[in-house]
Amino acid sequence: MAESGPECEDTVGWENNRGKTCRDYADWCDGGAFRQGSEWAAGEVFNHPEQHCCACGKGASALPPPRPTSDSPTFSSRANAMCNGADSEVRTTTVEGCEAHCERVRCACFHFRRSVCSFALVLATPSLQPTSRGYVAHLRVGAQPPPQLAARHTGAGCASSPQRQGSPPAFYLYEEPALEWGERLSRCFEAARGMPPWALAVNDSAHQRDGAPPIQLAHGLWLYQALRQHPARTRIPERAALYVVPAYGSLSEATGGCDGQTHLNRMEAAASSLRTSPWFKAAPRRHLLLASTLPEDRNALGALGELAATSGAVALCADSRSCARGFQRRVVIPPLPLPPLATLAVQLQTARQMCGAAAARRRPTSLFFRGLHAKSHEAQELRARLWTLRQLPGAAVKFTRGGSASLEPDTRRWLVAQGWSGGSAVPFNAYAYARAALRSDFCVVVRGDGQNAGRMLVDAVAAGCVPLVIGDKTVLPFRKRQGGPLPYADFTVGVDELEYMRYPAETVRKALEEAAPRLPQLRAALLAARERLLLGYGDAPLRYNMSLARGADTLLRAVGQLICPRNPASLSSCIGEQA
Repeated sequence: MAESGPECEDTVGWENNRGKTCRDYADWCDGGAFRQGSEWAAGEVFNHPEQHCCACGKGASALPPPRPTSDSPTFSSRANAMCNGADSEVRTTTVEGCEAHCERVRCACFHFRRSVCSFALVLATPSLQPTSRGYVAHLRVGAQPPPQLAARHTGAGCASSPQRQGSPPAFYLYEEPALEWGERLSRCFEAARGMPPWALAVNDSAHQRDGAPPIQLAHGLWLYQALRQHPARTRIPERAALYVVPAYGSLSEATGGCDGQTHLNRMEAAASSLRTSPWFKAAPRRHLLLASTLPEDRNALGALGELAATSGAVALCADSRSCARGFQRRVVIPPLPLPPLATLAVQLQTARQMCGAAAARRRPTSLFFRGLHAKSHEAQELRARLWTLRQLPGAAVKFTRGGSASLEPDTRRWLVAQGWSGGSAVPFNAYAYARAALRSDFCVVVRGDGQNAGRMLVDAVAAGCVPLVIGDKTVLPFRKRQGGPLPYADFTVGVDELEYMRYPAETVRKALEEAAPRLPQLRAALLAARERLLLGYGDAPLRYNMSLARGADTLLRAVGQLICPRNPASLSSCIGEQA
């Protein structure tokens, strides 16, 4: 642990109100200061680690700069505005407490309401969003958007980053009250659960929850916001090539009663509204909706799903095995990444690491995997071999709790022979997983019970960790599409499945050794691919709290390719032929 001076000693018995000690804070601090992008872990909310931990600045080496005088204000206020990209928050009783916290962590903008201080460590573009909800935004005087924001959208500074392709097809987004339930469902869910649906996965009260959290519950909310602000959206239905139906099946079923309607009532009302649409009557096969389901769902889309499926609409599914029944036309889209990896501050931090001279620097961990055992025998055998990768230098390979009780006897015997035991599994922790991925050069991507890469791929991409894809059968989203494919060979490392099954450690070691000299090129391509894979960045799928990526572009091109293989970017000729 780095110290701020030769006489510095960590405060004995100190914790950060969440069970973390100064030893844990070595992940966030170094040399007497917080690491870039980790300033959120300071201050009163976390029991002032900067005053107790040498690595974070105990001993005055990391004291905040003095408050300016009244003649030189730190923040300028703007009424009826919110900070764009405010992806961090703390609880405090006054706006003065919010400003004091922002002084300590050097945030660029904050807004305060109802004892919640929401802030952004870096300015987005635009920096403020107008609102009629009574917020007042406080913008740091002289703050400017960092150049990395522009690089994040253009690939500047990364020589191998491809240029943006042609515009995706124009689309119309339905906003009829019977169809657009996102905001109302979020409100009802929060009233019932005490937290919004996008915060369920990483809420502090469930900090050590075992098992993967249901982060896909908020998928429809993220997709809606990405499409609502998209430049290809048209408000004139006659000009649209595609028609997007907002769908929140899993969220609606999890919420239950809301504004006097049950889940199935909402789906019936949505189906009735869509059935009367002249655009749906004329072109049902050019309609698309999110049809992903969760294991606990019983009938996520109800009557709406039945109508859309029988009419030939396109289903967007995050997993080919978890898609509403009846749809014959499907596009597999990426799932949401783990929320701690999707913040704007993390994305900017990793962008700086993936371009220029920094791209050649190695991270502390060479290879990272943390996940469950699978249920199918084939997937169990594939994942069991990961246990031998622990012998590779710098590797961090762990299984999380769950699934081991159903291991096939031969798989269990093989693992035991390699030194594994059921007690070797660790609890799943969203923040620990995110920190480990951010500290790793390569992240294992291996299929589970289905053929899809699942969240492992998007987590690796969001963390700036080069995906190590094991097996040729793994389905990667948008891989085979011709209307805007992701160049996986440019930013992933492949491992032959047959060789891996025979000699797992040796095969992976060879792949890593061959990929190491190309790490700067892999990271530069990974940065460009991240923009085309993710929907956006932020803590919440809210207009004022979300910075758009280009994942919606890729999604729309993939749907266009399904409808019109010849020319997915311009569907007019196909539309005329199909009329």
